[in-house]
Amino acid sequence: MSKRSTAILIITAAMMSSSAASQDLSGEFIGDIASAPSYVTDAGATSVKVNFTYDTTVPFTTVGPPYFRYDGALAEVTYEFMDAQGNPIDFSLPTPFFFPDGAQQLNLSGSFDYDDNYSYNTINYQLNNTTVMAYFNLDANQQSPLFVPFDNYPQFQEVANEPFSYESTLIIRAPDTQFSAEAWIDIDVHTLRYVGLDADEDGIADTDDLCGASILDETAMFGPFNSGVPNYIDADGCSIMDHYAACEAEEEEAPSSPWGWFQPVYSGPSSCERQVSYSLVDAGVIDYTEARMLRNALNLSSQQGDL
Repeated sequence: MSKRSTAILIITAAMMSSSAASQDLSGEFIGDIASAPSYVTDAGATSVKVNFTYDTTVPFTTVGPPYFRYDGALAEVTYEFMDAQGNPIDFSLPTPFFFPDGAQQLNLSGSFDYDDNYSYNTINYQLNNTTVMAYFNLDANQQSPLFVPFDNYPQFQEVANEPFSYESTLIIRAPDTQFSAEAWIDIDVHTLRYVGLDADEDGIADTDDLCGASILDETAMFGPFNSGVPNYIDADGCSIMDHYAACEAEEEEAPSSPWGWFQPVYSGPSSCERQVSYSLVDAGVIDYTEARMLRNALNLSSQQGDL
């Protein structure tokens, strides 16, 4: 994948449950500034990071496909400008923009348009005779789609260090700042990735999870034999039992035996299964005592033909 040293766009998405049972979809993206008011570029800004949060419990006003439109689902937006070295440039903007109590709603609409590969998102209101605007959009700049199939809420297609994959326009208006008049800023987006989503609820974000559908039994079980070892999750999002399951999958994919119809008789764990406990010790997931407990349960199960 290509890389750019100026600024990268990262769109991170984290699904979180609050005590109020609401669900937030949070993210951020960073892109190179293509055009902006002179006071932005004269200050040395070359890139901007946009943090945003959707309240996914707000119902859509239009339910697609191809269109999903909302009113009030964008809960927060924050803009952070940076110079070519990645240092922040402070324009004293709100952190974050949000719709406050007592404000007069002007526009809180947004849309995820699958046919057009386009999304826009708005927080716009009046308070104390001043107008505030926080807006961003995302537009696919290539034939690849902006969105991916989803179960709960529209999600963007992930790309990494792909120049000009997407475009974004920001519209910012904030009283008592240099942005007191509406500012339009165009951004070239080249990386889009999710961070924080945890589909299998193993505590490891999907983007870092090498085992997307983990076996999450409380302890490591081999057939009817309980090893007594907690079914730990490693840094890659794989449980102990995921590692053993990978051995089974590897064995199933192995080429047919050179012995043909005659199969030598072997009773016991496979070579892959025997190595798992040692690898887990080396990785610091388990200690030597737990490794021995795993091997004992594995051997008992193999003797019973339960694997």
